[in-house]
Amino acid sequence: MVEEFLTGREYQLCALVAHGRVLDTYVSWTPCALLETIYGGINGSISLGVDNELGIDEKELVQRIVDGMRIDHGYLHMEFFRSDDGGIHMSEVGARLAGCELPSNHGFARNFDMMAATLDTYLGRVPSLEYSTPRCAGDLLLPYKPGRVVKVTPLETLLSMPGVVHGRMNIAIGDDLPDQRASHASAGYVQIVGPSRQIVEDRMNGVLDAFKLVTEDVS
Repeated sequence: MVEEFLTGREYQLCALVAHGRVLDTYVSWTPCALLETIYGGINGSISLGVDNELGIDEKELVQRIVDGMRIDHGYLHMEFFRSDDGGIHMSEVGARLAGCELPSNHGFARNFDMMAATLDTYLGRVPSLEYSTPRCAGDLLLPYKPGRVVKVTPLETLLSMPGVVHGRMNIAIGDDLPDQRASHASAGYVQIVGPSRQIVEDRMNGVLDAFKLVTEDVS
């Protein structure tokens, strides 16, 4: 994996493209490196509607990629590392929707319909990107544990916590969960908003403290 060979802070960068022109870019912060999530680090990302301190022209950077790859329209997802000396090392470029809940995070962070805007680009239209009440918004994958589920915190409990605006539970009591060592393994997810990146990250930690998953061995 790229993460094994590159140092620095990892970011995710998304963009909307129409008629070969980058309409806007959307930066996401990852609280923990992907490899750290396998060992218990916060498994999520935070869209920076505010608090973007990268200090680079993301739109110009992405436009160079769009021109070089001759991308006409659609959603572009990228991952890159920012080294300590300020260098940018692009590790992934995909002409596709981002995984997990990144697209809707961007919508929550800027109060607009990202999916509708994306669809417009594929229909040959240029979406009107009108934002309001910028903030930060992130998705948090809930911890996963193999075995038969004996107890799990109800989704309703998590939705009542500060800043939690949406969520989904993928497991239920009685389910047999296979052993899997993968960054995407989760019991479900919640999406959390807040006025700053740090507040969203603090709220993520609060959810992790509240969430309990108890399993029993069925071997």
